[in-house]
Amino acid sequence: MLAGQYSRSRTSANPSETTLANFDSTMAASFGLAAFYAFTSTPPTGFSYEPVVAQPLYATNVLTSGGRKNLLVAGSLNDYVYAYDTSTGAQLWFQNLAQHDCGSGATPFENTPTHNPGGANLDYYGIVATPVIDVVPADAVAFVVSACTPSFGSTQISWYLNAINIQNGAIWATQQLTDGNFNGPYQLVRASLLLSHPTSTTSDLYIALGAGAGELKAATSCGSNCAYTGVLFGYSVGYHGTMPYVTFSALSSSPFYTTCATNVNPLTPCTTTGLFPSVSTSFSAGTDPPTGPNCVTNVSEVCDGGDNWLNGGGIWMSSKGPASTASATVYVSSGNGAFACTTSGTSCTAASGASGVQYWGESAMKFPSATASNPMTPVDFFAPYHQSYTTNKSPGDSNPALYETEELSRVDLDFGSSGMVIIPHTTTFAMDADKSGYLYVMPAEANSLGLFQSGDSGLTGGTVTTQTPFQISRYPRGTNQGACPINTDSPDWIYTTTSCDEVHELAFWPANDLLFVWPINESVEVFQGSYSSTSYSFGTSPAFDPCLTSGNCTGEAPLFPRSQPNSEGGVMALAVDSEGDGTLWGLVPRQNAATPASDVWGWLYAYTIATDGTLTHVWDSGTGHNCSSPPATGWFTTSFTEPTLANGAAYVPSVCAVTDGNQYQYCGAVPPGAVASGILVFGTCGS
Repeated sequence: MLAGQYSRSRTSANPSETTLANFDSTMAASFGLAAFYAFTSTPPTGFSYEPVVAQPLYATNVLTSGGRKNLLVAGSLNDYVYAYDTSTGAQLWFQNLAQHDCGSGATPFENTPTHNPGGANLDYYGIVATPVIDVVPADAVAFVVSACTPSFGSTQISWYLNAINIQNGAIWATQQLTDGNFNGPYQLVRASLLLSHPTSTTSDLYIALGAGAGELKAATSCGSNCAYTGVLFGYSVGYHGTMPYVTFSALSSSPFYTTCATNVNPLTPCTTTGLFPSVSTSFSAGTDPPTGPNCVTNVSEVCDGGDNWLNGGGIWMSSKGPASTASATVYVSSGNGAFACTTSGTSCTAASGASGVQYWGESAMKFPSATASNPMTPVDFFAPYHQSYTTNKSPGDSNPALYETEELSRVDLDFGSSGMVIIPHTTTFAMDADKSGYLYVMPAEANSLGLFQSGDSGLTGGTVTTQTPFQISRYPRGTNQGACPINTDSPDWIYTTTSCDEVHELAFWPANDLLFVWPINESVEVFQGSYSSTSYSFGTSPAFDPCLTSGNCTGEAPLFPRSQPNSEGGVMALAVDSEGDGTLWGLVPRQNAATPASDVWGWLYAYTIATDGTLTHVWDSGTGHNCSSPPATGWFTTSFTEPTLANGAAYVPSVCAVTDGNQYQYCGAVPPGAVASGILVFGTCGS
């Protein structure tokens, strides 16, 4: 398991984990929290824990000083990288990247009310994105991106890429992420890193950035100091037999910006990629394609979202990484920000390719292999046109935008919230979801992704077709049945309990064409896909609906829990094999009724998967702690981070784990000395 979401396709499926793929009630009887890999660094001043939000990686048969071993490699928000011997649980090595990159005394950066490019509820940020391991060189190399600052609380934030020999933790190369237009303090490397291989002996590395929870305020509250954009850095990696063992060369046209460069005032026209269209306070008149943002001046703070059109377009994808196909074509999707064309009129809606697009918010982008002359320039795209969101939202939008890209941006319902997932058949397709709960299936590779066309006809009108976007978040039934039950036009809805049941995760089993979804505030649903050489589509009704298995439920279905509204939904990983066996492992935030409402802690669930998508509950950590002596008794789910399935075990990164039974969100109220951070290992007892 060398990359986030298991592969460059980002399917969240491990096709080689045969032990967990065949999980059954017999195995469940002796399965539980078997070990805990504790992190050992000293957290920043004032904190007693060292959260991990990057997915751990698993490498087999690594030659170490103690012989060949299977390693688990994990990075923390405290800028440490650790390697553990999975046969013994022993920590083999660690590296402090903050002090390596920013000097003695350097730390991660602090999340403060006035400086918050990160996600909610995490106090500091170092290694956020899932690293990636390359096995092309003789000695496997892990690539890790981290942030550091000279002292805790400083806003002098820098981002660095490091190449680490996983045999012993030696740092072989360091590259600062920088550019004349790059404003690192208001960016966040959140998406998993991507390695693509244009040939069997070459490696290219992609790093995506966007802002986080502070994105709206970054648009206007502090002008040019806070402006941000989506950024994609690309490097060709060179391997050498002598020092320096690793070198980085920027790919042509790198970095790519989705909108303005970040060191310009967001309220003035961009100059780095051309002028922003002249309309900046209202939508375009008539039937022209979108050329500017909407700023609803009669509602406080809405203008933050409107002005955000002039920057934004962050590439975060709920921590999922850019995806790649076997041909090394790269796919990414952006969140809220301007989608706009170089001209008005019909040229954008009839655009024959990417040359007609000037601003890349709310869109999917295709980048050619690094063998192309300008690999960091999009060659194709898709942006949603049809107003699915306003049509189905309840109650109706009193002031809808003319185009889906505008409406999604105006109320912060990011396109690309799930990240791009490749459907790896002979004819390649890709899919993505947005926060309003819609799935978009696109042709890929040599075929057009779908462009920006009336009624999204680019998806259904070509020689290779897919289907009209459809809603995949809708259960349980009852008060939240309608798509996005928003009762206000203000973006403030995103901080209330009436928000959408957002989709942040797509798990896909290619062999059986099964799509798994676990949105916020909902239970798991399964959709059946259908493939031919010229088309791909999913059934628009779930092949498996947990509510229907227990009646037309309005709450939580037995054994198929509903993720909590103040969580990020259920995150999933699939263990599957070539014989058609499979198990879904879901990390589901659950609220402990015995403790305050802010106490959201994680349960790990296992479900066997029938070939038709039917799920059967077989084990969960809430009732199946069968191992008698784990060193931790409580633990917490992480934002967007799925478990790592390998070697018959599920490795779950913890924001923190406690040893005294008291569980409070992010350990904020746990007594000193009762906190441990690290990786929980669920496996066969005694293993």
